[in-house]
Amino acid sequence: MLTNEPNRRSAAGSAPRSPSDSARPNDAGSVVRRGVRALGPYDRTVPTFQIAGHSVEFKADTVRQRLRGVGPEKIQVWGVEIDGRMYSVVQALEAASGVPRGVTRSARARWVLGALGFRVTRSDPSAQQLASASPSPEKTKNSPPSIATRSFPTSWATMDAQPRHPVPAVRTATVPNRPGVYAFYCEGDRVYIGRAIATGGLRKRLCGMHLLTGADVSWSAFRRNVAEAQGVPTSVTRAHADTLTDEQLDLLNRWVAGCEVDWIECSTAKDAAALEVSLKAEYKLPLTKR
Repeated sequence: MLTNEPNRRSAAGSAPRSPSDSARPNDAGSVVRRGVRALGPYDRTVPTFQIAGHSVEFKADTVRQRLRGVGPEKIQVWGVEIDGRMYSVVQALEAASGVPRGVTRSARARWVLGALGFRVTRSDPSAQQLASASPSPEKTKNSPPSIATRSFPTSWATMDAQPRHPVPAVRTATVPNRPGVYAFYCEGDRVYIGRAIATGGLRKRLCGMHLLTGADVSWSAFRRNVAEAQGVPTSVTRAHADTLTDEQLDLLNRWVAGCEVDWIECSTAKDAAALEVSLKAEYKLPLTKR
């Protein structure tokens, strides 16, 4: 059973959505509905977060104000940068929300703080050793240092060490338009992996397909597989129409909103395809069917 505690939004009912309300990706990787960018449940002005069973409403400024004058504690694994200082994610969430850290998880703290726009990084020794052991790709005009090449480590340890982005915080401009491999995580666990080898690269694949919020999920294997794991039949998920009910769509979007995504850029589509095969051979993910 798929479980997490993402932001909630009210369902309008259980009637199927009209096909005219569907969202489609355009060539730029944006979401368009009747000529206007479709705003999904990930676009909130004043976020309300579910933290250990408590509904807590606060913004980034709230976090800054409540940590003002508070000394950072020792960071065990995950840290967050707030006003130029690094805090433990659990310390920052406790101060901002008032919910004791003993009843929350690091994964939840990372998701909430990342959704508010703060930079969350992994600082444990294993991640630092991995970074120092990773060979730097050759710097050329066509191959930036951050892009993977065939000599780049192709294990899950490498993917897991990449910066993770809470789904509500992902914006089109921040996702590279180059080939690559991406992975989704739920509560810190790997759940799905895919490759981006077509025109538009990772940006088109993620922002133009997997992060859509419409009731037609035939565009995205990730959204289809999540919906099917939640009990929606394949006859519904694979129809090229807005066939999900409002209740099914709300459940799907809330689950996806609770996930994180990271990626590794590759120099070529061929490299991305090879990297995906390598990672799939190393670890079988529950929502990746092939």
